[in-house]
Amino acid sequence: MEDLARILQVQRKLGFKVDAWQIYLAAPAWLRDRVMALDYQDESDDDWEYAETLLTESLHDGGHRGNYFISILEDCNTRHSLEADFGAGKFLRSSQPGNIIVGDEEHVQKLQGTGPYHTFMIFIKKCVVDDFFREATQSDRGLPEHLLRMSFRDEKLSAITKQIFQHFRQPRQVGRRMIKEYLQNQILERLLEVSGKKVDRLTSDDQLQPTRLIDILDFMRAHCTEDLSLNQLAEQANVSRSHFVRLFRQTTGESPKQFLLKLKLERAKQLLATAPHLTVLEIARSCGFYDQSHLARALRQADGITPAVFRSGAFL
Repeated sequence: MEDLARILQVQRKLGFKVDAWQIYLAAPAWLRDRVMALDYQDESDDDWEYAETLLTESLHDGGHRGNYFISILEDCNTRHSLEADFGAGKFLRSSQPGNIIVGDEEHVQKLQGTGPYHTFMIFIKKCVVDDFFREATQSDRGLPEHLLRMSFRDEKLSAITKQIFQHFRQPRQVGRRMIKEYLQNQILERLLEVSGKKVDRLTSDDQLQPTRLIDILDFMRAHCTEDLSLNQLAEQANVSRSHFVRLFRQTTGESPKQFLLKLKLERAKQLLATAPHLTVLEIARSCGFYDQSHLARALRQADGITPAVFRSGAFL
């Protein structure tokens, strides 16, 4: 009874949010019938898709969409292992929660198992993953084949995955795209570490050129209250997104996300000090924070004070 109650609780939580998921909408009826609950998330300008699912059994519709996928088993009600073969060799994933597999949609030879399975699924265009691996390792090889024939456990990858799902369920706010892209980079970097591949380390000479850095920082200052993306900043530097993050940190000592937060806080503090006619909520929203609680939390973490205390000048 406990297992059944847990499954029903997950089913109620997820509901059936599938309006935009073409994979599901195009699937045959027999396959859709195996989906007990589904929460699908995506961004129209993205090469990533996300689905938290509750399935009666494992499934694949035979479609070839050019994706790799990461499947993390959150919970299940079976003792039987999942049988998988993505063209690199057969293997089993046991029913222990936390087990992870990486699959290739174009080469599914077998994906068979009886649930129910509660899983977190991330679908990523193969070119995105392969290009990341090539650049990070300075080689001509993409995702290593051995990742496609193994089940593994990794607490960091599981935690980042759940974090990105939580991010999508938060109210939309300025900075949403950059946070999403930052988490996407973390997922790829963690896959690289799990694969055992060595990252091509930066040297002290690997930095953004001074003139280009000035242009990027000026761009960030001018647009810090907008929903900037890492892709926009990487284009300014004429490098890939993942390489830009590494170069920016190497050059400035902090991530683009951290630097952007500092810019927004500087603007908020300036308004708190010079614009008494504006409420804290108005200042928060004009500086790219979701609400006054969001601003208060960021200011407390950075300076240990609240907007009200800063505005009163009591901290001086």
